[in-house]
Amino acid sequence: MRAPNTIDFWRGIALLEILVNHIPGNSLSRFTHRQYGWSDAAEVLIFLAGLALAMRCGKGAPGGEWRRVFNIYVWHVAFSLILIGVYYIAYLNGQSAILNDNRTMLPNAETFAGVLLLFHQLRYFDILPLYIVLFAMGPLIAWLARRSLVALLCCSFTLYAATRIWGFGVPAWPGTGVWYLNRLRGRLYS
Repeated sequence: MRAPNTIDFWRGIALLEILVNHIPGNSLSRFTHRQYGWSDAAEVLIFLAGLALAMRCGKGAPGGEWRRVFNIYVWHVAFSLILIGVYYIAYLNGQSAILNDNRTMLPNAETFAGVLLLFHQLRYFDILPLYIVLFAMGPLIAWLARRSLVALLCCSFTLYAATRIWGFGVPAWPGTGVWYLNRLRGRLYS
């Protein structure tokens, strides 16, 4: 086990901010940085994860990173399926709005396939698919950064500009729309 570091401290602060911001009517949310900046704690968490990944990928082969991505993916899928089951039981017991309120559908083959492919995202679970995809791309991004930082920045800016101009995003499925935490569009969509 490695020793905690500064990045871990700030990731912990970001997680606390996410918790505070997700509690309805919480007066502490007035003091989180989302009220005063261009980002929120979810973006800080993703940035810090990317920074930690860059520091690790700069040290060698990405083998450990692929295991980490797979581990996060497995737990995300497992918890998503468990939660869909819990919501379905509540639905069967008269809580008819619970599925819609939590951005899920009746458990069926399409819903399960959507979870496995990361296209179907439950409410409050929507940061993990983004995290998984970006983490999976991390070794490629680190490789490109070692070859040419200018090329990496040009690719990043081109992707950002193209999504702002044409407004595309990662599709949500089996539902409609795009991923809720859609960083390509630069703002949140439901």
